[in-house]
Amino acid sequence: MVISVPPFVFRISSPLAHLQSSVDLAYRDYEVLTGESFVDFDIELKATDFFRRYWSPKINLAIDGGFPFEPLPLAQAFPLLEWGMNWCVRLRITLP
Repeated sequence: MVISVPPFVFRISSPLAHLQSSVDLAYRDYEVLTGESFVDFDIELKATDFFRRYWSPKINLAIDGGFPFEPLPLAQAFPLLEWGMNWCVRLRITLP
């Protein structure tokens, strides 16, 4: 999903169905872009590894291919996405 949250555009990908519904609800008033849109940030949420999927599952946040944060419990996937998006915006904004 590519979502425009002016002045930034985020590509958000994840195999988690509950995350998609949370994003749809939280960003329902923002434009969802189609096709090969330019993005400022490429964000991916994914499980840490196969074995943890069943025992203490955790989620990892990748931003533009890097992992700037420690994995969090799977139940915190949406807050992790929000924090990651805010972190991206803060990196791009220059303060006086």
